[in-house]
Amino acid sequence: YRLVQIINNTGIIDQNNCKLGIINDPDGYTNVRQRGSKSSAIVGKVYNGDVVAIISFGNWCKIITSSGISGYMHKSRIVIIK
Repeated sequence: YRLVQIINNTGIIDQNNCKLGIINDPDGYTNVRQRGSKSSAIVGKVYNGDVVAIISFGNWCKIITSSGISGYMHKSRIVIIK
């Protein structure tokens, strides 16, 4: 995964302790937000089938995308694959 390379380059998390998830949203995409809140500013978008690294898991997950965008998205939009 290109995502693993980005994680290693940014030094955010160790790839061996990283959870990976695939985006699955009825709208076909989900917003990446600055904070874990629906009213928080949107910092990016990810589309169904995109893989994200999950840095912390809760109702709002801290994630990093394959393009290097980091932020939060609701756990209901992510299917854990690793």
